[in-house]
Amino acid sequence: MSLLCNKLMHWCLALAAATCVRALELELSLEMPDTALPLPASMCGLSIEADRFVDWAGEPGKANQFTWNLMNNTKEKTGIAPPIRIGGGSQDFIINVADLDNEEPGFYNIFAPVPELDDLESTKQLFPQAYFTGAGYKYWRAACNFPPTTSFTFGVNFLAGNTSEAIAQIKNIEKAFAESDCSDVELYAIELGNEADQWDDGVKRDEDWDIYAYSAQQISYYEAINDTLGDNGRKYRFGDSASRWSVKNMLNTDALQGEFASSINSLSVHHYHSTGQLDSRSVWPGKASGLVNKTSIRTELDSYDDSVKLAADANYSFVLGETGSFASHGQQGVSNSAAAALWLVDYSLHAAVVGISGLFFHQGVGYNYSAFEPVDHIGINLTDYAPDATHYTMPEYYGYVVVGEAIGSKEAYINEIEVDSSVPLTAFEIYEDNNLKRIVLINSQPWTELSTGERQNLTIQLPQLEYYDGARYKLLEFESLSATSGLTWGGQSYETLSGKASGEKVFHELDSSGAISLPSSSVALIHL
Repeated sequence: MSLLCNKLMHWCLALAAATCVRALELELSLEMPDTALPLPASMCGLSIEADRFVDWAGEPGKANQFTWNLMNNTKEKTGIAPPIRIGGGSQDFIINVADLDNEEPGFYNIFAPVPELDDLESTKQLFPQAYFTGAGYKYWRAACNFPPTTSFTFGVNFLAGNTSEAIAQIKNIEKAFAESDCSDVELYAIELGNEADQWDDGVKRDEDWDIYAYSAQQISYYEAINDTLGDNGRKYRFGDSASRWSVKNMLNTDALQGEFASSINSLSVHHYHSTGQLDSRSVWPGKASGLVNKTSIRTELDSYDDSVKLAADANYSFVLGETGSFASHGQQGVSNSAAAALWLVDYSLHAAVVGISGLFFHQGVGYNYSAFEPVDHIGINLTDYAPDATHYTMPEYYGYVVVGEAIGSKEAYINEIEVDSSVPLTAFEIYEDNNLKRIVLINSQPWTELSTGERQNLTIQLPQLEYYDGARYKLLEFESLSATSGLTWGGQSYETLSGKASGEKVFHELDSSGAISLPSSSVALIHL
């Protein structure tokens, strides 16, 4: 782009007058550049809070069809179902109870009471995690209910400091995956403990607890598991740090330098954009705008560049084993709004550009940041039984669908087109067989329920697609970033009781000049 055009573009974007036409020219690479990186079909996974896993899965032999359909929707786009991690804070409070093996439903939870509204200190208190889960074999067997090609990372209790408990859980997990109706799903890894970097409180572990003590105990568990169950080639995820332990720290431990290292297939840290707060509706649009800010997304994810390289050099994949918009079960009015869908698309695709192998977006019954509510009767808190409430799809789910379609069902590679940070546009090129096949364009200019005037469009000029035969695109559309329903992807809604898409697919033809007009707060996927 010439200096004059660049100056004109910045002048135009800065001008508030309604007469200003915003335009930007992007140079595409029709052949795959050397900078392109793999775009894994398994990029977007789910991290399901362990205590209510069966709500998502359904009881053994009786799948939750809503969950199954939603997972299968993305499988139809990428060829594999989203990977699942079962874990979170409650995984370290699960106890194997053999007496429940023949009981219905085969597990039970004990939750902390929900405080009165005036006494709430955190959004997390509305739907607290169980502080005790008694689980029989059927709990783990519920994994068989997911679509074929689903891979699981199963968290087990490490907090108890009792190898026999972990062994009992792993025995049940491996028994479940050996069942004939589990033959189409995969046990990818065992996760020993959740966010153990936070345990140096003198209660969970001694105050001198650190990554080296964690490493030593991981090794002792690994040896005890092999001694009891045999070494059948099982794999482990290592780290799962909330914030304190980096990949560099992990690689300096004995666990990653000895025999145990060959049984580890991934290194994991957890990451959230921010923490959910109990605040008024008036601040939600501002938080939504901050969530989708492209500079913020890149600042957060680019900080893992060294971790990706270090892990790759040591032949490990690097994942965000638990991630999401706002921690503490999400920010009301933002995590459960259209902002989360737009954010997930940009966040996921840029993570692939950084080289992160996978993202596991955390989910929980009643949590604001979930992709869907898997069961009926969920009210405003854990104790509120809502007779008329049904299971439903939440806005974040649309992000999974968009990313899945962008990835496609063949081996894909991704490249991000550099766009000036002052322009609210991100652009990704996706390649198959060295040829450009799809383009993702995201206009992150905030349009919220507080926005006034006319919703602006950004015109993107793609010179290489001038008179390109067959180029067409789909749009992710919604009323505003604040919308909690009414989203559509290519004209279709996923807000159905079945979880299947409704409505006719809508494709738009690319202008013969190679131009596309993209509304504020929207996503386009161009198919070539």
